[in-house]
Amino acid sequence: MHKLKIKYDKIFDDIFFSKEFKDSAVEKFGYCPNGLTFDTIVEDDNPEFICRCKQYGYDYSGERVIGDYKIIKSTVDLEKYGEYMGDYIIDNYPELYKEISKYDIYCD
Repeated sequence: MHKLKIKYDKIFDDIFFSKEFKDSAVEKFGYCPNGLTFDTIVEDDNPEFICRCKQYGYDYSGERVIGDYKIIKSTVDLEKYGEYMGDYIIDNYPELYKEISKYDIYCD
């Protein structure tokens, strides 16, 4: 598994699975989908970040967990959450935002 994928997936999971983020999303939207985070895809050392609801993640020893993620499209408007997640990073992790802003961030 690519080292940038491991790095960013862990960072995003730590942020978006935190109680602080979930509480802020519930305050804004009324609820926060379980497993909401940015998933990382890396090709040729160029990461892309995708707003997804992960059912499963990775163990960070580098082994892929079976099932990886489940995209939940039914009751979740991922675009509104994706935008909010970007704003949350800007407000709370400005150095991380500066680091990732050169890459693509989108919703799947």
